[in-house]
This record gives sequence, C-alpha cells and structure tokens, in this order.
Amino acid sequence: MRVVFVMALLVVLGTLLSMSVSMIKFASRDGLTPLAFLLSSSFIAGVLLQLLAVLLGYRHRLSWRYLEYSAVTGFIFALTNILSFFVVTKIGVSYLSILLSFPITLTWLLSIFLGMSKASFTHLLGTSLCVVGGVFLSLSANTGSGALNLWTFIAFLIPVVIALGNIYRTKRWPELIHPIQLAASMLLFSCPITAVVLVVGDNDWTLQLYRIFSEPRWVALQVTIYVFMYCLFFFVQKLSGPVYISFIGVIATLVGAATSIVILGEHAGAVFYLSFLFVLLGIFVFSLPRRNVALTK
Repeated sequence: MRVVFVMALLVVLGTLLSMSVSMIKFASRDGLTPLAFLLSSSFIAGVLLQLLAVLLGYRHRLSWRYLEYSAVTGFIFALTNILSFFVVTKIGVSYLSILLSFPITLTWLLSIFLGMSKASFTHLLGTSLCVVGGVFLSLSANTGSGALNLWTFIAFLIPVVIALGNIYRTKRWPELIHPIQLAASMLLFSCPITAVVLVVGDNDWTLQLYRIFSEPRWVALQVTIYVFMYCLFFFVQKLSGPVYISFIGVIATLVGAATSIVILGEHAGAVFYLSFLFVLLGIFVFSLPRRNVALTK
C-alpha cells in the first residue's frame, strides 16, 4: 500500500515537473530568457516557502550541516537546470528525453555501491525497462538534429548530476529539519549560481529581469508550481529514498508527450505507446515487493 501511495505522488510530481517545463516554453515565446525566468521563479518561491515554514512553526537554528546541505542541493538544482537550458537548444528534446531515463539506473547502482539498497533482479529489470521506454520515447519525437557533437557528450552530465543529487539528499539529510525548509533553502541557495551565469552570459540581463516583472503572469504560475512541487519533492524523497524519486524525470517526459497529444492534437505513433508501456511496466516491476527487504534502508 505504501508503494502505491509513493507511486501516486511520483505521478503528481512528474506532472508538476512537466508543467514547469511548459511554463518555460510559454515564457520564452513572450521573449523571456529561461535563466532570468528560473532565477526570479526560484527566488520568489524560496522566499514564500521560507515564510510558510515560519508560519507553520518549522524553525531551525543555522548549523554547518544545514548550510552544507542547502549549498550542495542548491548547486545541484542550479547546475541541472542550467545544463538542461543550454543543452536542449544544441541537441534537441529527443536526446534530452533519453537522458531523463538514465538517472533511475545510475541512482540505483550508486545506492547499491554505497550500501543504501540491496541488489535485486526486479530492480535491475525495472530500471532497464524504464531506460528502454525513454529511448523509444525519444524515437517518437521529431525534434533534435540527430547529430553527435560536443554538446551531446556534455549532456550526459545531466543524468550524472541528477543521480548524485538523489543520493546526496538522502545520505546527508539533516535531522529534525522539515522538508519545507529544505525546499526553501535549496531554491534560495541556487539563486546566486544562476545569477552569476545569467550576468556573465547575457549582456542584457537587466532588461531580461525587467521583462520578467513586466510580464508577471508566467512567473506567478511558475512560482505556484515550484511551491507545490518542491514541498512534495522533499517529502517523497524522505518517504521513499533516492531511487524512487528518480522516476519523476521519465514520468514528466511521458506526461509532456501525452499532453501534446491530447491538448495540441499532435500525432502519436506506435513507438510512443510502446514507450509508455515499457515505462509503466518498468515502474510496476521495480515496485514488486521483495521478501525481507524494505522500501528504503
């Protein structure tokens, strides 16, 4: 029953992640740059979450462990988003879809190596099926240049960073600190890194920030999504451990593709349905109960 609850939450998380990616697309069409959009949304959402934590009575004294956790998770969050923004314009969405299915296997292998979970054939089969589903999903997308270049290899940093983040958040989780506080600190600590990249990489960064606040509707929607998504993200991470949380990438990709089919009327070929079947089967196989082995260790 607990596994079913966790998987339902992961579907919600994957849907929210897909929605946040859509907000970036819509904002970009209105002339807003992704990095400026990310910076403003992360800062406002982080402040709101911190205020929510205070109002709910979740207060904690600053400690080196808390600061370390906030700094590292903030760095991982910023690096993942920055790499994704730059890479997707160079290699296309289809390659990125493949990459989002890899963190599942990488996280599982790292968790075994670090003694956080035990080796299991069902877990190996489940993660492998999800990777196959991600590959099929990319084949069903008519995006991307299809050419291998330096950016293609740089893009492989994305699943590695995501997997390391999944492991780190569980391994170094500060005791007695509520997930809302951790979500707030991650978003706020990511802002300086994003700001530096924005200032260095865009000569018109002041104009970009001005445009953000002159078109506040997209930021307001993104902030709302971030507040709900990252509260739930840290809650699920604490509840389920590092491997289950890595499913949200491929779930988000499937939700995004399904949304394009249902809402935008895009054609879905047999390969898409095959990828959907592989991912669902992979999640089901991974979730099969194992005797004497808990969901997390």
